[in-house]
Amino acid sequence: MTELMLAVLETLRAVLPPSAGPLDEDTQLYDRPGFDSLAVAGVLERLEDRLGMEMDPGLILPETFETPRTIAEALERSGALVRE
Repeated sequence: MTELMLAVLETLRAVLPPSAGPLDEDTQLYDRPGFDSLAVAGVLERLEDRLGMEMDPGLILPETFETPRTIAEALERSGALVRE
């Protein structure tokens, strides 16, 4: 698992309620309780702050936030590198 994927999963776990259940790279996020437009905005803001970058606005689409994998892929296409 890449550092970027770990950052995405950690961020999702921090934003979603415990009732959302366990998460892995291919978890369908829109099926999880608490994953709505406000959660998407919170995840995006936290990841951009954590990574010190901005996601390409053209990639901020519903399908980008379907799974942790699609989020990580969009961040990677936007040039994200994990900073410690």
